[in-house]
This record gives sequence, structure tokens and C-alpha cells, in this order.
Amino acid sequence: MSALTITGVMFTFSIDGPRAEIRIFRRPDLDSETGAKNAARISEEALKLPGRGVRAVLLDVRDAPVVAGPKSIASIAAMMAGFAAAHMKVAILVQADDALKVLQYTRVMTEHAPRDARVIKDVAEATKWLAATK
Repeated sequence: MSALTITGVMFTFSIDGPRAEIRIFRRPDLDSETGAKNAARISEEALKLPGRGVRAVLLDVRDAPVVAGPKSIASIAAMMAGFAAAHMKVAILVQADDALKVLQYTRVMTEHAPRDARVIKDVAEATKWLAATK
């Protein structure tokens, strides 16, 4: 299977066989409503991953907006619930010193994908977590 890249205004998906990486980055030039619409598009694309044979996802939010608004959180929650339903492993990569993101993503992960997702602060640890994919 050849690698596939999907890009959007605030994200990049890299899909290579059973593994995918989703990078979300901030765009200070966009208003919160546009950001929420982009979060919905990210979720929409992410929910297609199980159908593409993806079993593990690295969700890199280190460069994402510091705080996600309620509409963006709802989109992230839908994505996590979809991943959980498909029994996909998810490593949510955050900066070690980013307490707000750790708090937000831990809450979403705990509520919607507690079994197969982890909030992780180190790339090597995230890689190890995903390598244990069934």
C-alpha cells in the first residue's frame, strides 16, 4: 500500500498502511468559527481511517491551538469515539509543559476512548505505545 497524504487548512494526515499520523496546527489568522469548522473536517477525515485499514493513529496536537473551543472539542470527541468503536490505538502527542492541552485531551480521551487511547508527552513513548497495535 502506498502512502497517502491529506492536507487541510489546519491539518495534515499521513497514512501509511495500518498507521496514520494526524498533525493539527494553529492558524492565528483564523477566527474561532473557522477553526471549529476545520476541527469538524479533521474529524470527518479521521473517521474514514478504519475503512482505509488504519489500526493506529498518532494524533500530534503539539502545534494545535492552546485551547480548543466547545465545537472543536465536540469534533475531537466524535473522532475519539469513532476510533474506540473501531478498536484503534491512539497516541495523543502533547508538549510536556502544556497543561491545558493535557487536561482537555485527557478528559476527551477518558470519556470517549479510555481503553485504546493515551495522552503522551514523548515521541518515543508514543511510538512504543502504537507499536503494540494488534
